[in-house]
Amino acid sequence: MFKRIRRVSRKSIALGLIFALSGAVSPAHAADAFSFVGKSQPGEFFFAVSEGSDFFISSLAIQPEGITGDRTRGIWRDCYSTTDPECDLSAGVGTRKGESGVVGRAILEICTTATQENCVENLEISNANGEFKSAKYLRKIKSNREIAANSALNYPGGSVAQIWDDSPLGLNSVTKYLVAVAYGIGSWGGIKKYEINEITYSIIPYREVLGDFKGPNIDPTLPSISRATWGSDGRYFFTEDGSAGVRMDFEPNQKFRLKTRVSSRIAGWFSGRLKDPVASIKKLNNDSNLITIAGEPVSVPTIGYKIKPNVKEGKWFIGNTKENEYWNNNGQANNVSAQGSGDRLIFDYLDYFRPLVKDTAIGSNSYWTMKSIASRNDNSCLNDPARVLGIVTTNAMGYNPGSPEFKDGYLNYKVAGMHYAPDGKTLNLGSYDLLIQPDAARCLYGFSKAPVSATISVIGENTGAVATTLVSESAEWIKLSAYGFNFSAPVIRVKISQDKPKEVIVEAKNEAAKANVVRKSVSILCSKGKTMKKISGTNPKCPPGFKKK
Repeated sequence: MFKRIRRVSRKSIALGLIFALSGAVSPAHAADAFSFVGKSQPGEFFFAVSEGSDFFISSLAIQPEGITGDRTRGIWRDCYSTTDPECDLSAGVGTRKGESGVVGRAILEICTTATQENCVENLEISNANGEFKSAKYLRKIKSNREIAANSALNYPGGSVAQIWDDSPLGLNSVTKYLVAVAYGIGSWGGIKKYEINEITYSIIPYREVLGDFKGPNIDPTLPSISRATWGSDGRYFFTEDGSAGVRMDFEPNQKFRLKTRVSSRIAGWFSGRLKDPVASIKKLNNDSNLITIAGEPVSVPTIGYKIKPNVKEGKWFIGNTKENEYWNNNGQANNVSAQGSGDRLIFDYLDYFRPLVKDTAIGSNSYWTMKSIASRNDNSCLNDPARVLGIVTTNAMGYNPGSPEFKDGYLNYKVAGMHYAPDGKTLNLGSYDLLIQPDAARCLYGFSKAPVSATISVIGENTGAVATTLVSESAEWIKLSAYGFNFSAPVIRVKISQDKPKEVIVEAKNEAAKANVVRKSVSILCSKGKTMKKISGTNPKCPPGFKKK
């Protein structure tokens, strides 16, 4: 579909956890999310897992090439606009030695007109299985990290995250919600324009703390390696001028529904952090779709492996060679480095750290996120650049970076995680939901438009718990779910089936009508050695020398 931006930010690992450097933090509340604050001594660092969906401001930057072994990665250079000389695509920026492209994020605005595109239309909340009610839009975060649209370069324009609250529900809560819908933007290989290669959706509950805080800012007068700040001082997951946000977990028994008008180039597959997702895609015009996504948040565990860095040849060096590669290529913020949960290397990453953390998570946070899958599926039935074909969601610590793989008659999807909760005894239980377009499923198996059925199973190590499986079909989706399975690295398998067509005879009321009796055509498969023939008709028979299989 589109070239993928590798998640290698050096300034924000987008985990949604609250990282600490030093200084006092607002007193904790019972509903606050898991935090690394106070879990390390000075000079200690953590390896963790990130969600890669906490994008609050728009950005463009020249991405350095990745590294191997004990080398140190190059420096990122930030641009304040598409016309910044530092990011001049016409001059070959992003293709020079040590550079791997110009990448960034473009946050969508709130919709203010009926015809506006690339915007968030509404956020709705359902409490205790009640009806969805519109949340209240308050404002955007305070930041100058916005980038103007540039049609000549195919750049749609980038805003900053929005702040909503749940006051219309009448719950008297102090919870606010940071809503960010972000395009992945990039230019690679000398292409002189930007491409939208993915979209991410994120809803984050938080409580506000007032104080002498500074928000994300960019100063065009400073050198590109030092002009950008990112809105966090290590104690809070985001800050703005005059306030900060303490991340909270979602309240139980809540569902959220987000409506957005987005580019019709966003197609193929989506993956996310939801339970029991519901999705609708409506064409607005040739360039835009109205995508509505609803579902429950899920609790996702993470690891936390502590290590102390050292200095080698005057440069920072973290642990052994493998750990140094992870540290440099995945980026770091406030003494934490994290692999993306849906990255292609996540399974090797978790296998590496599994024995070091005794197959045990350090904590968990609840998430409501969704993102498009930028990589193409090799199967033509599961690859369509013109529409959304399916959605996969899970609470697993790591999961397939692409869509399910169709192999040997099954749709396979691998997930992974630590076997135990932080107490070292309680089992972590998994959830998985798959939505697939009915015609895409029928294409895989060569089925007709007749009704289909499906089975879902969880196979692999440490799947002792019996999973609850659910299957349903509507006009828009075939939906399959599995809940309650164990980790470490199970594979979830889906098989869709359809009853073979049977011969049908239409009863005739008189002798004249009997001459016009209609029999339904059926097919049989005949073989003669290695030669196979498919014979169709109301009463098909194999040719001489062939046998019916």
